[in-house]
Amino acid sequence: MVGLMKNRLKIKNPEGISIDNLAKSIYVTLTNNKITKTVRKNNNMIIDYDRNGGVVGVEIICLKSAEIRMAVEKSFSDIKGIIPALA
Repeated sequence: MVGLMKNRLKIKNPEGISIDNLAKSIYVTLTNNKITKTVRKNNNMIIDYDRNGGVVGVEIICLKSAEIRMAVEKSFSDIKGIIPALA
């Protein structure tokens, strides 16, 4: 799935997906632009924006490792239109 997400999102940073097992979260970096605004979209998703309103990265917070895939799929379906590559 990671390879699929990298192709689908056109991540500029090849190491763009970080998994934090301790925090039970995933961070997908889309650009290396400076983060100027952070918005919590729902209980499982935080989006970082640059000064032009472009999405820098998306953090997906999960309760259990087994929920990671479901959270990723739901979060990315929630942000279609925010990230042009997902539209």
